[in-house]
Parts: sequence; structure tokens; C-alpha cells
Amino acid sequence: MRWLRPDYQNPEAAALTQSDLGIEEAPGDGRAPGSVAKSTATTAVETWPVRLPEQVALVKKLIPQHGPDPAALSAAFGKANKKRAEQIEGIFETLRGLGLL
Repeated sequence: MRWLRPDYQNPEAAALTQSDLGIEEAPGDGRAPGSVAKSTATTAVETWPVRLPEQVALVKKLIPQHGPDPAALSAAFGKANKKRAEQIEGIFETLRGLGLL
């Protein structure tokens, strides 16, 4: 008999684990056989904020990592595009004018 909701339909029954069923875990990292490990060293892609204050704060935060290059910063948000690079250049000009860059 298969219980669809064992906690509700059969509360006295204990949940079975793999060892209770006689299934041994494979040695290694716990992944299923044949699965491919995902790299943890992948570059995190930022999301471009909608509002200007958040854009400025994020650009200021990323300048030490990517340098003051609008194209490089644009690429940090996924595929580099011309519109975002122009927005970043405008933020650079504003930061330079305020003496913050």
C-alpha cells in the first residue's frame, strides 16, 4: 500500500530511511551516479537595479573589482549591452563631478 500523505494517513508509522530499506549510500559527495558537479567558482551575475540610487551604489561597490571601465562593469550584469554601458558612463561622470571617483 502506498501512502500519499503518510504523516496524516498513518501517523504511527515511522519514516523509512535508505538504511532501513537496505540501500547503501554511494561513496563520494552524495550526488547521484552520472550527475555532473556544478562549479562553485562561477562568476556571480549581478542584477541591474531599476532605480538610479541603487544603480549608483552598486556601481560604486563593483568599481574595485572591475575597474572604472563601463564595458567591464556592464558585463558584470550578464551580457554587456550598449545602453547599460552608457548608463554606467553617466554614473561615472556624476561620481567624478562629485569627487567620489
